[in-house]
Amino acid sequence: MMAYADKVVIAPGYGMAVAQAQHKVWELAQLLLDRGVQVKFAIHPVAGRMPGHMNVLLAEAGVPYDFIYDIDDINPEFATTDVALVIGANDTVNLAAGPIRRALSTGCRYSTSAKPGTSS
Repeated sequence: MMAYADKVVIAPGYGMAVAQAQHKVWELAQLLLDRGVQVKFAIHPVAGRMPGHMNVLLAEAGVPYDFIYDIDDINPEFATTDVALVIGANDTVNLAAGPIRRALSTGCRYSTSAKPGTSS
């Protein structure tokens, strides 16, 4: 499905760090780029063990900085994104939610790509 998409947003989280999968994720992104797919990375400010953790891991894997976006900057683009690939960041994405909200347990913002009450 991703190979036929126009735009893919990858949202990495702590699970990607634990699996040390940042290099494989970047390899996947490069395959998509070679097929003409627009690829962007959505970074939640507290993804990982500390702020900036995902940025460091993606930089280590060779992801260019202009592919990496803060969640506030990329959130409006989810409406025109064909595929959102969430890797180890399930706590920062809630498809059943409306616009940006704050989690009651942590106060952290999370992104959403669906309208309330829908699954797409």
